[in-house]
Amino acid sequence: MTVQEKLGGVGQRSPVVSNRTIALRKVRISVHSLCNFACPYCRPGGDGTANSKSQMPVERAIFIARVFQKIGCDRLNVTGGEPFLHSALLELINGINDLGKYQISINTNGSLQPFALSQLKESERLRLIVSLDSVNDEKTELLGRTRKSLQAKSFIKEAAGLNLNLRINSVIVNQINDSEDDIKSLVEFAEDIGVDLKLQSVFETSDDMFMEASSLYKDLDFVPELLKKWSYRKAAEVNEFNGVTEVVYTKNGKNFIRVLDKNPAATRYSSLCRSCSRYPCDTGIYAFYVTTDQKLMACRNRRDVIFDFSNKMNVENTVLALEDTLAATGYESILAGK
Repeated sequence: MTVQEKLGGVGQRSPVVSNRTIALRKVRISVHSLCNFACPYCRPGGDGTANSKSQMPVERAIFIARVFQKIGCDRLNVTGGEPFLHSALLELINGINDLGKYQISINTNGSLQPFALSQLKESERLRLIVSLDSVNDEKTELLGRTRKSLQAKSFIKEAAGLNLNLRINSVIVNQINDSEDDIKSLVEFAEDIGVDLKLQSVFETSDDMFMEASSLYKDLDFVPELLKKWSYRKAAEVNEFNGVTEVVYTKNGKNFIRVLDKNPAATRYSSLCRSCSRYPCDTGIYAFYVTTDQKLMACRNRRDVIFDFSNKMNVENTVLALEDTLAATGYESILAGK
């Protein structure tokens, strides 16, 4: 496997039912509307953005995954809220896994474990992305996690011990976990376990975040020098057609540190983005977003609904209707890869 393949680089476009091609190949599906944490840089419910407790039925998550598979998506993130609050998450994940083709990522804070991780069907296509912003419990509490970092660290160690595909995500927040010692402790924790680590800045992704992003944002331009000091070298730059470019570092060619810092100059935008009132935003359009109540949102920044899956039953008809809707709402540039 090449570096680009491991890091999720751009692959071949896939044909769709109506003979269009798709460039946007990732879909994020929120399976639970709530989270048991209140991280200041997030929004209530995360991608779920629902105002009340709800979870997506297993059969509906699999249906939506099948539709996006038909239009050419081959990467799927199971998100929330917190996915592990879902009462049937194991059935849901294994059901999507049975569709084949998808590279599946589960985004979790690692504080809950309703089933043994060993019950996840063995697959190279499955990855756990565990959020851990600090290995220091006091700082974890400042970051809205009510001293749950011990559970997250145990979760990560267990997953690594089972040889599950795993990555740690760490959001660096101004004046909380942004010192050299903070960064070094995260790097050393990832090194000791032998897993990849992503360091990312706070992104302003909506108007309903717990706190203003500007007060939390820390420019990560100091991180490359720290990594160089610790014998890391630049290995690649990764961008999935749209969105922020990740810079990837390694010192052994096996485990990688990804640095994702918001920067409009290094962000790729589609022609659809350039017509948006929020252009240039922090992220660009790098994935389709489906909320817990089965609504496809315009993007992570805009909260307008462009398609409703809740009353759709037939896969092929839904695929055609979705493609027509995307084209009619300006997403033809996404379908055509422009």
